[in-house]
Amino acid sequence: MRKRIYLFPLLFLLPLLSLAQIKPAEGDTVNYRLVGFTFPAEENAAAYKLEIANGIINNSVDFVAGIFSTSQYNSNKIIATLPEFGKSYTWRITVLDKKNKARKTLPLNHFNIGMLPYVDTALNRLLIIDSAKKHKDMYIIPDYTKVMYDMNGNALWYLPEIPGAMDRFAEIRDLKATRYGTFTFLSQESVYEINYDGKVLWKSASSGVDSLDFYHHEFTHLNNGHYMVANNELVNIKVDKTKVDSVFKLPTMYDEQGNAIRKIHMAVLQELDSSGKIVWEWKSAKYLMGDTNFVKTNPMYLHELSPHMNSFYYDEPNEVIYMS
Repeated sequence: MRKRIYLFPLLFLLPLLSLAQIKPAEGDTVNYRLVGFTFPAEENAAAYKLEIANGIINNSVDFVAGIFSTSQYNSNKIIATLPEFGKSYTWRITVLDKKNKARKTLPLNHFNIGMLPYVDTALNRLLIIDSAKKHKDMYIIPDYTKVMYDMNGNALWYLPEIPGAMDRFAEIRDLKATRYGTFTFLSQESVYEINYDGKVLWKSASSGVDSLDFYHHEFTHLNNGHYMVANNELVNIKVDKTKVDSVFKLPTMYDEQGNAIRKIHMAVLQELDSSGKIVWEWKSAKYLMGDTNFVKTNPMYLHELSPHMNSFYYDEPNEVIYMS
């Protein structure tokens, strides 16, 4: 089973930084250490000073005593990395004039950074090899991990608990950032698009009417606003009952015509519109069920018959899809 690693820049923070309100909002619990701070711009401000202290602090004296980070910026949209998951922080903005003097000090704000087992370094760690140093400004999400790392192997963001998607049997795949500043991922039952805070922006219906149909491997947000995802279906193949029973010792299944059959998984590629409706699909069973594609004479190979699609790439300008 192939595992993938995705590298990408800070595109997912762009929508967050376009907001004018105070963020993180008072009392927020966020799922990341890579934090986007925003606040209303002040007219004639030359710069802004961001100060951060550990814990929930409600008076200026204790706040000043507890400051561990002070930095200055020319914008009211700031990206900063906080030290730890599972901690609370207090932050404050001071508006500076051209002489670097304080013109205005905004109120203290407080937020929490959550914690889940995926980012516990006692349980999971990531080693970045030397050859990856040229990508030092990128971020990665290894498949299955639910975690975004920097190129030093530090966890910065995790997929928060999402009802219906995150039970203990769920297999989360293909979690990645999109060009739209969102994240997409799939479970076996549904596919999702979320924002940086983990809010569900879009979700598909179930993967199929049969409980053994499931989404797998790849899910992509297309330029036309639609989505493309790898699915599968169960297909019947005729088998020699005598040979099959001698190998597998399993109850024989029959189709409506009385033929002995086995059920195998066949790949399906689907395009979904924004309402979740299937607007196009390609079924491998339509093209790969001939005798030239399967070894049917030896029942020992029956369990290997399912064509397996690991990935696809849609060359949208040329309207060509590549699959492996």
